[in-house]
Amino acid sequence: MRSLVSRPFTCSIALFAMAFASSASAASPSALLPADVGAARDYYLTDVDTGVQGQCLVCHKDGGVAPQAGARLVLGPDAEGNHDAFLALLGLTETDSGDSNAEVIAFVERFYVLVLGRASDQAGLDGWVDALLAGTFSGADVAEAFFLSGEYLDQNTSDDEFVKTLYQAFFNRDPDAAGKQAWLAELQRGVSRAQVIDGFSGSAEFAALAAAYGINATGDDAASNAEVAAFVERFYVLVLGRESDQAGLDGWVNALLDGTLSGADVAEAFFLSGEYLDRDASDDEFVETLYRAFFNRNSDFGGKQGWLGELQRGTSRGQVIDGFSGSAEFAALAAAYGINATQADLTKTREAVARSVAGDSVDGQWILAKVVGQEGHGGGAVLTPSSSLYKALETYLALLGLLPTSDDSGADFWRGTAAEEREITLRRASLLLAGAVPTDEALSEAQKSDAGLRQQVFGLMEGKGFRDFIVRGADDRLLVSGLGNGVEFGLINLQDRYPKYGELLRGLPWERPEEYRDINDEPFFTSAEAGREVHWAIAREPLELIAYIITNDLPYTEVLTADYTMVNALTDLVYRSGSGFSHEFTDERGFYDKADLTTFKPGYNNGSVPLDEYYGVDEDPNTPPYVTKFSDYVEVPHAGILSTYAWLARYPSTATNRNRARARWTYLHFLGVDIEKSAPRSTDPAALADTNNPTMNNSACAICHQRLDPVAGAYQSFGNFGGYLDAWGGQDTL
Repeated sequence: MRSLVSRPFTCSIALFAMAFASSASAASPSALLPADVGAARDYYLTDVDTGVQGQCLVCHKDGGVAPQAGARLVLGPDAEGNHDAFLALLGLTETDSGDSNAEVIAFVERFYVLVLGRASDQAGLDGWVDALLAGTFSGADVAEAFFLSGEYLDQNTSDDEFVKTLYQAFFNRDPDAAGKQAWLAELQRGVSRAQVIDGFSGSAEFAALAAAYGINATGDDAASNAEVAAFVERFYVLVLGRESDQAGLDGWVNALLDGTLSGADVAEAFFLSGEYLDRDASDDEFVETLYRAFFNRNSDFGGKQGWLGELQRGTSRGQVIDGFSGSAEFAALAAAYGINATQADLTKTREAVARSVAGDSVDGQWILAKVVGQEGHGGGAVLTPSSSLYKALETYLALLGLLPTSDDSGADFWRGTAAEEREITLRRASLLLAGAVPTDEALSEAQKSDAGLRQQVFGLMEGKGFRDFIVRGADDRLLVSGLGNGVEFGLINLQDRYPKYGELLRGLPWERPEEYRDINDEPFFTSAEAGREVHWAIAREPLELIAYIITNDLPYTEVLTADYTMVNALTDLVYRSGSGFSHEFTDERGFYDKADLTTFKPGYNNGSVPLDEYYGVDEDPNTPPYVTKFSDYVEVPHAGILSTYAWLARYPSTATNRNRARARWTYLHFLGVDIEKSAPRSTDPAALADTNNPTMNNSACAICHQRLDPVAGAYQSFGNFGGYLDAWGGQDTL
């Protein structure tokens, strides 16, 4: 099986699809306890923020169109900050001390399991937790005590096992080969295990892990002060090019220690100070200094060029600084110095709330109404109630205790109703899923119990009837059958690009021979009939692919990422797929059986040829055009249904907007997002007359194009009607 992993279209579309296919999966809010703020925070970070940033940040970022219009919610690139922004908007604070205890308990429990290989005993667990909460012990003290305990020493572990456990306990990961070998070499040279433990406990990686559990990695306050001072001194030297003055150093250190400022606040202040600005550093010098100050390393080529490109496109230096300060690499660096990299700046959000209309009730229902376009939402409807992000928000708000609940768990709603008879349920399911009336035997089994009904319903989900149900449902959404029934499909001229197609047509008669014209109940395989059948098979490809994935219990992500398509006997020949079909389509008289062409198998499109200097066509007016000369065949890349002719040709548009149309329908069909409702269309004459690359530079246009155009770019190798690299030269589609 060929691999197309390195092909640009496959990578970009497949990664795009997989990224969204793994988005939030929400539990039912009715099954959750209210006002669990700690759980809400964790859920927001893991299941909500990625979607919120993807859907909302374009408008709700600092300086974006939403805050400028008085929006009540201002978001940024930091997930924790966004959670805090929601809390501020909703008038909540995160004060549950029990959550902190739970994190400390989890920290200690890790060492019982990873180091001692057992669950904790209650007395021991309580002792360690109390010591950590009181500040008597640091995280490093606890870790060292476990590794040097009699219980661990009695395990008599090898150096290899010891080092592996250190990585798992201190870094929450398996060792990398180079790091492990370095520590083993130290032990072989006579370094004690206690010294190795000190090396792990003093690392930035352990500091970040401990911080995630809300505890200090090390407990020496004097050392902590010195570390914070060292953090500040770095910015004096790296950014201003001088040593600190004592008054300035003390001011920054005190602000970091009392939590008034975060590491990001200090860093930004240095880079935006008059002293630094007076140096008039070039963009190249500016970016290089950012890498050294924020990441403690020189820049990598790709990253530096990316940031320089952003600056050349008009991104401000302040925005670039925000990009560095919000990174995981800076978070780890700050943690190594014992400080927080970022802290929520809720000033703008609080001001927006203060400006809000008096008496407006901000609760969970209000937020859910906003995202579906109600309550005067300036961005219109950006989510549907069935979308995964809407359900994730619903769960998040329920965890915050902001959605109404019923004391009797919905009993009033169901009062007066009764379960439908199992026989009726099975009849409905059978007609829907299999297109047939259930047998007496199936009805008898279903009537016996719910388990029997369930078994019978599952039994309906196989066979031709169920496959037809899937195909109909998919076509109801994609409407690709229209390519063979009303929508012009002849513009997909396979004869110009597929030599095997031309060979097939040229080898068939133009019309039915005279002696068979009275036989009307059998189809004769003329060149026109073959053309119609090939076009039908191509239109059917995405539907057959969806049916194949579902009936074979494959991941649904393959609908958009499958490195194959579906072929029948004809397209197997045209595409040179080699999927095992016979290419003897007719009997000795020239008649064929249409049923033979309804079987589809996974296959590949290897039959296209490039339009280059070697290309030549025999244009005999008495026969169909036929490719006679070409350089080589091309393997067309596959990305599920997104690379099929039927999908690519189904939504025609202008040459400059064809891929934007494809991107628009990708968002709508597979993400439930109508990109055209991201914001109201501008009616400003000045904006409409703008010719300075408005899709990038004009906020009225960019609000949609920022999300639309990257996906559109993934389709760049496919022409107006789906041909791969169909421009002359075989290098592009322009």
